[in-house]
Amino acid sequence: MEQKNENYKKLSDLDINLLYDILSEWEVVERKYIYKIITLSSFSEAVNFVKKIAKISDKINHHPDIEIYDYKKLKIKIYTHELNCLTNKDIELAKKIDESENNFK
Repeated sequence: MEQKNENYKKLSDLDINLLYDILSEWEVVERKYIYKIITLSSFSEAVNFVKKIAKISDKINHHPDIEIYDYKKLKIKIYTHELNCLTNKDIELAKKIDESENNFK
């Protein structure tokens, strides 16, 4: 499959293994995507944090899948949709979400 953006670098197996050190609160699933569950204090806070993630995502033009469940929990799933794999852009987005979460709470 042709890469639509030369800024995407598919992660190697070694890169994926190192993710556990870089993104300690994220889970790697089948070496294809990462996800994280964040529990906030209320539904409104969860929605506000989704809005914050939307702004970050639009800024770097890379967007996660987000699910709100149990009214205040977010499941954030990240992978590069165009390539159906993990890339450097996924790591960049996950780091920005972590930074935002630390400043949000």
